[in-house]
Amino acid sequence: MLDRPRLASWLIQRLRSGVLRNLRDAGREQQLLLLGDAAVAPLVEELSAREPQVRNWAAEMLCRVGSAEAVAALRPQVWAFELETRLQVGKALASARDALAVEVLAPIAGSSRALPWVRYEALRALGALGDARALSVLLDCFRHENLNLRMAATAALHKLGAPAVPALIELGMRAEADARATVLRCLANIGDGRAAEFAVEQLNDPDREVRAAAVGCVGRFRPRYASIMLEVRLSDPEPGVRRALCEALGTLGERDAVPHLIQRLQEDVEPSVRAAAAWALGRCGDADAAISLFHVLLATEDCSLLEAVLVSLAEIGDARILELLDLFEPRQVPDLSRKERTRLRRKAEYAAGRIRARSK
Repeated sequence: MLDRPRLASWLIQRLRSGVLRNLRDAGREQQLLLLGDAAVAPLVEELSAREPQVRNWAAEMLCRVGSAEAVAALRPQVWAFELETRLQVGKALASARDALAVEVLAPIAGSSRALPWVRYEALRALGALGDARALSVLLDCFRHENLNLRMAATAALHKLGAPAVPALIELGMRAEADARATVLRCLANIGDGRAAEFAVEQLNDPDREVRAAAVGCVGRFRPRYASIMLEVRLSDPEPGVRRALCEALGTLGERDAVPHLIQRLQEDVEPSVRAAAAWALGRCGDADAAISLFHVLLATEDCSLLEAVLVSLAEIGDARILELLDLFEPRQVPDLSRKERTRLRRKAEYAAGRIRARSK
């Protein structure tokens, strides 16, 4: 019968010599990992080796074993390892939902001496944990100049959820415009109603990115109130804000917004705003809105807008639209490529099929 602990010790001794010469043997390491918990005790002995590279290698292998016994063996010696090895140990502790993981990972994520990728990995592990004890470090990295660190911190705050909301609101009140917009998007993803008042205040912010982010927040937190409040801002001078407003109104799905959306569809000079209005009408419109959409279908030459109109007509699904769709022929639209005409024809066929299916 195979003596697994003895085989593990034999493999470790051969791997050890390679580690000392910076020559790792991936094949034998995989064989060691296949032994599972039988490799834990011999690897724990190597944690006391004189050579730091051997200690770090043994810790890494225990992390890769990943069993409860392996993680428990790492716990008492976690502070003795080099930073990158400590990161691996912290991630192993996080996977095991060990409370010590935050104490290990938070200093790494907040360390200015650590390499950016090390901090990034620590932030990702903290995000997976969702522990409120990491909040201060996450907020510091949220304002970091490194984009990857900011993104990882934002994702971690989103995962943390409600405990992060008061601190994010406070940060948003004193942050610069770009950070304020990111705060609003993060709050919208968390979806906690305590951020509603802050979001409403930002609808009048001079920065367009902040206003656009505030629109999403307001629609998320106060859907009944938001429809009235957003409609009156559809004449915002910035196309990006108008587009966000149309999308928010479409998400809310309030019929009262239909006249305002039709106005944007017919009068806005920005094609992306008209496409957003068309999409929104598909979410909240009726047969009357379909007539306005159909007029655009026959009058416009913008392919993306035509696609949005066809999708919206399919969403409305009124049987009377079928007769109107028969009048649309992509070949009659000038300045379109063959590929665009083919795509529009397929969208029209999809819309007709969807309407027939819904009217049965």
